[in-house]
Amino acid sequence: MKIRKMKKSGIIIKNLNYSKKKPEQYKKGWSRFQEHHIESRAEFGDNSKNNKIVLSGKIHYCWHQIFGNLNPLGAKLFVILFLYGFKRKWTIKDIKKVIFSIKKNNISEAMQIAGYHGIQDRRVFKISSRFANKKRKPTIDIVKVNSNFLWCWNELFKGFNADEIQIFISIMFGNSRKKWNIKSIKALKKAIAENKIQEAASIAGLGMEFLYFMYTDSICESSMAIAV
Repeated sequence: MKIRKMKKSGIIIKNLNYSKKKPEQYKKGWSRFQEHHIESRAEFGDNSKNNKIVLSGKIHYCWHQIFGNLNPLGAKLFVILFLYGFKRKWTIKDIKKVIFSIKKNNISEAMQIAGYHGIQDRRVFKISSRFANKKRKPTIDIVKVNSNFLWCWNELFKGFNADEIQIFISIMFGNSRKKWNIKSIKALKKAIAENKIQEAASIAGLGMEFLYFMYTDSICESSMAIAV
């Protein structure tokens, strides 16, 4: 029985040991669903249902800590620059600068900050398409970054490379009617990690003909060699 109900019922709780202090990991509202605007209202977004997706508070918090108010396509571009750029030590100021440059569509400036020398080649894929193996593709392990940013990144993308993260983002935002809690996010991540993309799509309620954009690995050989 909860402490508040016990007090109302007149139950003596003097000898009951409980901690008033919440654990450090606790964040108010993390277990509750929250609305996330796909396109920021400060940019081009509105308050319509088509511009919203429902996420658990924890997932919502982590998304904004990593990507700010970027839309899904901008987030995918950030992932490419972040993981494939030559820059290996990132401050929060650097991350905010890249996000701001992407929002303002100043991609050359974002590339310069990230030390990225490849070419963004955006292509259309189907859910039924196979994607390349994760070998020889960088993950966040090669990057030095703020501890809170790293914690949030690992909550969403631990062990994922750029391709897998882009697929994760595409599927998560593919169905705006889907409510994503921590359990369904874990199931989605597991399916993608095991290369079961069709299973991942079914978790989101997507059909096999679902199309999504993804930046391909059009990176110069020197950048790939550094990333390994």
